Amino acid sequence: MLDIDVLPLDVRSANAAISYLKYIGKMIWPTRLAVFYPYERNELPVWQVVAAVLLLALVSILVIRLAERHRYLPVGWFWYMGTLVPVIGLVQVGSQSMADRYTYIPLTGLFIIAAWGVPEVFAGLRHKKILLGVLAGVALIACSAASYIQVGYWRNSITLFEHTLAVTKNNNMILNNLANTLAAQGKYEEAMVHFEHIIHNDKNNVGAHNNLGNALSSLGRYDEAISQYLEVIRINPYHANAHSNLGIALAAQGRLDEAITHYRKALEVEPDSAEANYNLGIALTSQGKLDEAIVCYRRALQAEPDDAKIHYNLAKAYQTQGDAYEAVSHYRQALRFKPDWLPPMKDIAWILATHPDPKVRNAGEAIRLAEQAAELTNHQDATILFTLAAAYAADDQFNAAVIIGRDALKLAADAGDKPLADRIRKQLELYEKQGKSKKF
Repeated sequence: MLDIDVLPLDVRSANAAISYLKYIGKMIWPTRLAVFYPYERNELPVWQVVAAVLLLALVSILVIRLAERHRYLPVGWFWYMGTLVPVIGLVQVGSQSMADRYTYIPLTGLFIIAAWGVPEVFAGLRHKKILLGVLAGVALIACSAASYIQVGYWRNSITLFEHTLAVTKNNNMILNNLANTLAAQGKYEEAMVHFEHIIHNDKNNVGAHNNLGNALSSLGRYDEAISQYLEVIRINPYHANAHSNLGIALAAQGRLDEAITHYRKALEVEPDSAEANYNLGIALTSQGKLDEAIVCYRRALQAEPDDAKIHYNLAKAYQTQGDAYEAVSHYRQALRFKPDWLPPMKDIAWILATHPDPKVRNAGEAIRLAEQAAELTNHQDATILFTLAAAYAADDQFNAAVIIGRDALKLAADAGDKPLADRIRKQLELYEKQGKSKKF
């Protein structure tokens, strides 16, 4: 709900008077319908407001005077006028000036007038049934055609937003929605044009500045993105999302200390923000501050317990610290929420296959996960095949470990990855020796 100081009562009242007539117009001639009608705060001429008030007053007086002979007139008219009161904008919910959905119940009043009034008007005609039938048929065909056209605008978000922009003016909310939709589809250049247009109309539009920064960041244009986030913070120093986004852009440039500063500022505003806690955890991990990073990841999980990437990074931090129990637990959670995700699948398989503690090792599960990962990569990933070989070796299947290990070695050598090839070669020698000793 908007406060009076944001949208004064005189502006709301003027808009309400105009809206009463606009709704009637759209009922009679349903064109230029929009999913969102912006407020025209500075575009309502006084004469139009005065004319609308006078016209509504005259109609109300007229239906009262005709009430005795035509009772449907006051019933229908005051049904329309009365049921619109809660949604006409005097109590403003949202930022729209009007909304077609608000008329579903109020327009019943005008249809009551039509249902009783039209037959009364044609009462004296000889062929009134034929005439009314023809008019009803024409109305149905016209409404069907209008509906067919209108449904076409709802094909997808882009067609809906583009139509809305075509039939309204200065509709920054829809322009922002269109730009965000394009950005979500990876059409960042197109999205940026719209964000820039919004900023041109409203230089202090923090949402547009922030979203433009996101589009620039997605294109790797971090310096420009940073300038947009800084503009948001200048306008609103307590904009948590802008601080968090600025931190991401700074981290991408390797400016971790500055990034951490802005993540912490975001958390001062929104301590429970999963995004800010997660990003701070990533930055602290990069600096080797694993204890602090783990605290951040855990806070992020409190807000987003089903987020696979948070579980995965928390597991990596525990694994680096040597806490295999916690690492395995969170790798399993990551796979629970994202079953075909290769990184946790490979990492947990390696721990289960190679950990020295028999309470942690689980050769059967390691083989299952490593085989699944190998299938997902068509047996073309050297590190995954290396992990699968280790899993077979943990289960004393040394012949299988040697065969898979040789495939992994070939892939690593072909890729020019000498460090990995050397590791695989050493393990292969061990598997071969263990396989021979087992025969005797």
